[in-house]
This record gives sequence, C-alpha cells and structure tokens, in this order.
Amino acid sequence: MIQRLLPLNICSDYSLAKFIVSPCNALAAKWVLESPRLAGNKMAYVWGEFGKTHISNIFAHLHGGLVINRSQMEHPRSFFKKNIEAFAIDSVDFFEEMWLFDAFNILKERNSFALYTSNLSPHNFHLHDLKSRMLSIPSFRLCLPDDDFIKNIAIKRLKDLGSSIDNDTLTYLLNRIPRNWCSINHWIEKLDIYSSIFKRKISKSMVNDLLVQTTEE
Repeated sequence: MIQRLLPLNICSDYSLAKFIVSPCNALAAKWVLESPRLAGNKMAYVWGEFGKTHISNIFAHLHGGLVINRSQMEHPRSFFKKNIEAFAIDSVDFFEEMWLFDAFNILKERNSFALYTSNLSPHNFHLHDLKSRMLSIPSFRLCLPDDDFIKNIAIKRLKDLGSSIDNDTLTYLLNRIPRNWCSINHWIEKLDIYSSIFKRKISKSMVNDLLVQTTEE
C-alpha cells in the first residue's frame, strides 16, 4: 500500500549557493561569474542539455537583470525599454528567429549585458544574419555530466539534508527521472521529506511509491 504524501510545493532553487561548478560547465560558469567585470563583449551564448536555466538565473541575479522565457514575447523594442541593463534569454530554441535578431541588435546598440541559452549550437539558426551575430560572441557548451558526478552531487545534497541513499537505490532513481540538476534536486528533496514524515529509510520501494504517486497526480 502506497503511503500518500500531500502535494509538495518544492520550488526550484536557482541560487548561486546551489550552483555546482564542474568540468561540464566550467567555461560557461567562469564567463558568467566574471561577466560583471567585463569591459569588452558583454554577450555570450551557452548551449547544451544540462543547467542552462540555472546559469541564466545566476547571470540575471549578478546583474540585477531579468530572465526572459518564451512566455514573454513582447516586441523587443517595447520589451527592452524597461530600465534593466542585463537580460538572460533562456531557451532561445522556442523564440522566433526574427524576434531574436531584433533583440540582439537592440541589446548590442544599448551595450547591455546579454546571455542566450539553447539546447543547440549557434550554427543551427536558419536566419543567416542571426546566425552570424550569434557566432560573433563567445559560445560555451554545457556537456552532460557523467554518472559518477551526478551521483556525487545527489549524495552530497542528501547529506546536507541529513539523509543518505545507497548506490543501488540512487541508480534506480536516476534511471527514471530527467537527468538535470533541477529534477535531481527536486526528487532528492521530495525523498528526504517523505523519509522524514513516514520514518522510513530511502529505498527503491520509496522511490517507486513516489514515482507512481507522481504519475497519478
């Protein structure tokens, strides 16, 4: 019988304190963390499958800026009239290319800080003028972390929460959830809360209970 857990409002924490620098994101992280002191090119393009939204939020926080996602599709010239000097345009794959082209030109003209993130490399744009502009700025790829790194950050996170997990259970979990830090952190916190409430050790059975419950919600 599955012990029911009331819906948990576990918010994604994209703070600098929760950001983990590793070989898979080191170059992008270096640029973002040093960007407030840059005097030259204030734009960069970060792409890959792991950690883009977290990096976008850190960039915006460091500059007192704004993260723009696909739900905010005002005309660029209207949008960038806001009294903000830094913008992280997150997941540009979902934006119209003409919108991105206009946005790039406006931000360049204003000498604003800008970070563009994507699943794909800047070579994948169809609009030639947009592609040439994106290729003119520094580009950093976020590589997928290996299993050992993912397991280590999951174990460290649980240890910080005062919990633990055995290797087989952790492997079982990671094979069944999206392999990005936001998802891993969400599930680690969920398991920790479930373990505390029901006084149970984190196990494959607990993972399965929560996976079934999540599917049914």
